Amino acid sequence: MNLVATEVGYSHNRDVSATLITPWIAWLGLFLSCRFLWTKIDFNTEGSGWILLPLIGLCVITVSLLRLDSGERFVSQRSFTCTALFMLYFVFRLAFDSDSASDIVGYTLGYGEGILFAYGFGIAIRILIDTVSHSRGRVIRWIATMAFLGFNVISAVQIEQSAVVAGHLHRLYALIDIETYQLSGAFTSVIVVIVSALVVASIDDGENWGSRATRVTVTMALAIFCLVAARFSQVMGSNASPAFVVPLGILVIALLLTPFGSGYNARNIMCQWRFKPALWGRIWAVLGKCVALSGGLMLALWIVVVWGWIDITKYRIFEFEEQTMMNSSLVFRLEILVKNFVLQFEYAPIFGNFFVDRLTTGSGTYIHSLLAVIPHLGFIGAAAFVAMLVTIASQLRRAWLRAPGTPRELRRIMLAIGVVVWAALFLLLTNFFTSIVLWMPFGLFVPAFQLQRPTERVRG
Repeated sequence: MNLVATEVGYSHNRDVSATLITPWIAWLGLFLSCRFLWTKIDFNTEGSGWILLPLIGLCVITVSLLRLDSGERFVSQRSFTCTALFMLYFVFRLAFDSDSASDIVGYTLGYGEGILFAYGFGIAIRILIDTVSHSRGRVIRWIATMAFLGFNVISAVQIEQSAVVAGHLHRLYALIDIETYQLSGAFTSVIVVIVSALVVASIDDGENWGSRATRVTVTMALAIFCLVAARFSQVMGSNASPAFVVPLGILVIALLLTPFGSGYNARNIMCQWRFKPALWGRIWAVLGKCVALSGGLMLALWIVVVWGWIDITKYRIFEFEEQTMMNSSLVFRLEILVKNFVLQFEYAPIFGNFFVDRLTTGSGTYIHSLLAVIPHLGFIGAAAFVAMLVTIASQLRRAWLRAPGTPRELRRIMLAIGVVVWAALFLLLTNFFTSIVLWMPFGLFVPAFQLQRPTERVRG
């Protein structure tokens, strides 16, 4: 009897210790993850971030083991099979067409365009955010979230200040004079995605969204961070990142400002929407706030321009000067698409060739669009990619229908749908299909597998 009591007491103490320790390890992993991305953005520390990857991996592994020890388990999701098949064909095509190991490593494990790295990084962030969001102590989570926001704002400011001191800013546009502006913009976008997911997932206890003061404070802090991130990526020379970050920030703020009461069962409302329009009303409320916030932002920009507080001709995204140097990014991409798509596709229409641009129209003339998957991977690769997208959409739909009727879970799944759809549409017009801006959100919001309790319903 005493032996049984001792074992029960030991098990209880172990569970309590794991509950207290695990969230702090997860927070450390999140801070290190963003710090790693900032080191890849900062031109002064570009080679110093690799030491952080083993530490991030250690945090993820430790958190996973502690959660497994507490009774959770890894569960495969609907997108697992098709995602695995696409990645297998991608790696096969890449290895078969490549003549150098650096290309293979760069497009698989590279931190810029490696889809395996980006997807795995997203899954790792998902494990850490889930751990934080289910930890006890809403006040502690609120303080840690505010510290996380502040840390990222300070990181952006410090990089710009160091560029000023080093004399790396372009005289006219105040752009940092380096060749990695696209990569810096992509990483800034990824950091905003991480911050947005963390804020939505961790700031409340599921049933309630905290006090009005907490809601207003976090919303204002997130808005400031998104504006800082958009301006910073523009200073770095990226037009794509501000165009991605601003709508994403508007969506997250609209979700945070929309009240979601408990008891909204998505499945029942979806099936009986004519009689129970409560959740649909919240969806329209979110969309309405997005429109209002967009209008408010445009009005604020107009006011500061009229009053002369900023000179918009110094920002590349407006492109009012030096058209030969800073030509329109979107027009340039559309010209490549129209000019080169058919030529590259005809080279290997069935199986594709990953480096088809080098063999046809010249190195670097690849299609700057998600459509590049067609000439580079052929009909087979494109079909596998579409099948993966279909299963991802099915997984999001299933998560929506099975989400428990709590404010936090409804916000999380709406954010997941919004970010995944926006990332796919954004890459359709802007970048190559291996971009981290696409694959990291896939791993974060619709992972092929995730940790969950045996009785926990699947989330997006």
